[in-house]
Amino acid sequence: KFRSTVAILAIIHVIAFSYQTDAAIDEDQATLHVRVGKDKLVPLGGSVVLPCNYSVPSGDARPLVSWWKDRGPVLTRRIVYEHQEGRFSKAYDEWVGRASLLRQASLQITNLTTNDTGTYECEIRVPLKYGAARGFIDLDVGVYGDKDNYS
Repeated sequence: KFRSTVAILAIIHVIAFSYQTDAAIDEDQATLHVRVGKDKLVPLGGSVVLPCNYSVPSGDARPLVSWWKDRGPVLTRRIVYEHQEGRFSKAYDEWVGRASLLRQASLQITNLTTNDTGTYECEIRVPLKYGAARGFIDLDVGVYGDKDNYS
């Protein structure tokens, strides 16, 4: 009987603490924020960094960083890269050996082909705590006459 009373008190204490913590967080601070860079125009065979940064309300959260690419007019997404600090960092399909994560969540792609042209999505997820936030960048890879147009 003594153990069950201690267990009930411990549960009540945890619930009360969680409630106070949630109540103390400002609504604006309790969301993920994602910032991406401008659209890119890049030469065939070159490299690009698609900038993405995020802010998470809690410093102890380990967000899942996912980069996706559209598949053109059908608008289906394909996974390009996934990373979670301390767990894994992995490129997929034709991006293996060409894609890597830089800094916080920026995606670097090397040896660009015309197949790399499309809309890229930087998705940051902290499931069950903050949900997900996304940012989009258009990448255009091709042969262009004026090198001053590249970004």
